[in-house]
Amino acid sequence: MSESLATRPRKSRARRLRALRGGVVTWLLVAVFLLFALGPVYWMLVQALQPPGFRYAFPPELFPSQPTLESFGSVWETRPILTWLRNTLIVSVCSALLTVVFAAWGAYAMSRWTRRGVGIAAYFALATQMMPAIVLMIPIFTTFVNVGLVGDLKGLVIANFIFSLPVATWMLKSIFDTVPESLDEAARVDGCTRLGVLFRIVLPVAAPGVVATAVFAFISAWNEYLFARLIITASGDWVASMGIASFFGEFSTPWPEVMAAAIILALPPVILFLAFQRYFVAGLGGATK
Repeated sequence: MSESLATRPRKSRARRLRALRGGVVTWLLVAVFLLFALGPVYWMLVQALQPPGFRYAFPPELFPSQPTLESFGSVWETRPILTWLRNTLIVSVCSALLTVVFAAWGAYAMSRWTRRGVGIAAYFALATQMMPAIVLMIPIFTTFVNVGLVGDLKGLVIANFIFSLPVATWMLKSIFDTVPESLDEAARVDGCTRLGVLFRIVLPVAAPGVVATAVFAFISAWNEYLFARLIITASGDWVASMGIASFFGEFSTPWPEVMAAAIILALPPVILFLAFQRYFVAGLGGATK
C-alpha cells in the first residue's frame, strides 16, 4: 500500500514533465513557423525605414537605429500610388464578383446533379489549373486582340475571372455539399425555382464559404502580374504588381522605395483578410451557419 502511494507522485511528475516537453516543442514549432512567415515582412519594413547610410551595413541592423519615413514620402510623391491602388481595386472587386456569381452556378450544379457528364466536366475544369499560365499567353493575347480587350482593364478583369473560376467553383462545391438537400426540397415545394433555391436558400446558408471564395478571388486578382503585363499597355492603367515592377531598373534598383511601395500596396488585401478571417477559416472548413 505504501509503495503504491509513493509511486503516485512520481507518475504525476512524469506526466507533468511530458506535458511540459510537449508544450515546449509546440511553441518552438510555432516560433519557427512565425519566423519563416513574418521574417520577410519584418525585413521589408526594416529596409523601408533605414536611412541610406545604414542600408548596406555589415552586419546588418535588425532594428533600425535611426528610422526614417523618407522612402514612403518619396514613393508617395514621385509615383502614382493612388492610381495603382484604384486600378487594382477595380480589377480585384470586379473579378471577385464575377467569380462568385458564375462559380455559384457551376458549384450548385456539381453539388446537386451527380450524373457522369457533370462530374467529367467538373474534373476537366479543374484540370485547366494544372497548365502553366505562361503556356497560354500567346493564345490569350491573340484572342484578346481579336475581341478588342487588350489595353483595357476589362480584359484584365476577364482574364483574372477565367483563371479563378475553376478553383472557386470547387471551393463552393465543397461548401454546398454541406447544405442539406432537404432545404432545397422544402423550398421547391413552396414554389421556388432552382435559381431561387440557390440565391434565397443555399447562398445565405453557405455565407462563410461564399465570403471565403470572394476573398480568394480578390487576393488572386490583386497579386496577379503575368496577365497584367500581357494585357495592360498604358501606364495610366497599371495595377499594383506592374507598379512595383516599374521600380526595377537596368543598372540600379531603389530597394527602400520598392519595400515602401510593397508595404503600401499590400495593406488592402491584408486588411481585407483580417476583417473576414473568421468567415475565411469557416468557409475553408466547409462550415455553414
